Amino acid sequence: MRALIALLALLALGCLLPSPHVAQDAPAKDPTIAMMQLYRLKGRTWSYRELNWTRAGVAKEQSIQYRVLKASDTDCEVSRSTVADFEVRSSTERFRFDDADRSHPEWAAAALPTVEVKLSFRTFSCKKHRQRIGDVDITTWVSTEFHPLVVRQTITGKDSLQSLTLTSLEDAPADPWLLYRVAGRTWTVRMGTEAMPMFMRTSIKEATSEQSTVVTEILDKDMNPFAGAQPSNYTIKFSNVGIEFESADAPAKVRENFVCKAGEFDCSVATHGETKYYHSVRWSGLLVATDAKFGKHELVSFDLGHDVLRFYRAAGNKLLRRITRDGNISTEEVSVTAIQDFKATVLTIIRDAKGTETGRIETVVDVPEAATPLMPYAQQDELTMELECGTLACIRTVEQGVTSYHHHGLLLLSEGTGFTSEVVELDME
Repeated sequence: MRALIALLALLALGCLLPSPHVAQDAPAKDPTIAMMQLYRLKGRTWSYRELNWTRAGVAKEQSIQYRVLKASDTDCEVSRSTVADFEVRSSTERFRFDDADRSHPEWAAAALPTVEVKLSFRTFSCKKHRQRIGDVDITTWVSTEFHPLVVRQTITGKDSLQSLTLTSLEDAPADPWLLYRVAGRTWTVRMGTEAMPMFMRTSIKEATSEQSTVVTEILDKDMNPFAGAQPSNYTIKFSNVGIEFESADAPAKVRENFVCKAGEFDCSVATHGETKYYHSVRWSGLLVATDAKFGKHELVSFDLGHDVLRFYRAAGNKLLRRITRDGNISTEEVSVTAIQDFKATVLTIIRDAKGTETGRIETVVDVPEAATPLMPYAQQDELTMELECGTLACIRTVEQGVTSYHHHGLLLLSEGTGFTSEVVELDME
């Protein structure tokens, strides 16, 4: 009994903190499993219901929730909240992906059987791992897609039983306002029939961290404005409330990749009557297509609107960038001092951690007129980032172990091993 209590104390931390006392020498790995995949997406959350019984008839229940607060190519920061007996306990842990004690390589062994575990909200493909320590039997079902996510676990001792069951798993919540966060973004939907088409074009005229100004136009079959028709202007204020297109009693949505003239999109699909609706999952509010007997809608163009030279188009634009390399901090003050003949003069002042100027560089950047479209959709990885300089829509790229985030072509955040560069102040028209 004493051994079981000690083991339960270690395992009570859940899959976030696997115990080196439980870990074994790693056998041959299943090549289809990506190690530590669970922790590689910022914002991902999952929760458990844990039940404990003893022979004396005592039963205890607690709920546990995890959330990935930060994630880079090499490590992550994860929070853990436990609710039991009306008491909430919270903690935060940061660890590396190559930490074998946390990754549980024995749960990814090729020799383990692969089984399906059906829960109320989802069916998981799992590796089934069994282990005996003293008089304690441990059976663990671990997701093959989100390693090392424990989907179900039972720990059986001579006088006790503990069960852990996954109750939810959610990816990083999509920003419901991402579609509207970039000034210059436009998209066009074709409506009507093949014989009599017309178009609706939507543009983001202005955008701040709090709201955006949107313009819609109805165009004829040649994509020209109808005579006498005036564009509609309205303001969207960003809040914590998302955009819902379906009624409360709508049928369950499914996910499907849909290819339209504007490109391929991950879509949420719902059917109402004889009409099937395809909405973008990433850009909430973006209608990709409808499929109906009498007429269809199709997204024919989508310009993300990022102007890669926007920072250099106005004198007075400036930023402050903080650079951390192997624990050493420096800053760069970058400002556009003049614009003439499509050329921008840019001054960069470099300072050390004490604020002492260590360098001053003046460069000239060619700034041709902006192209149209600014940035055609090509399955870019765009997401909303909450940075020190503001809440902004960024294009994320990963190259040679470095993750970078650009807004209108401006590098706002770059993270790599032992290196971070972040714009902490931004003043840009």
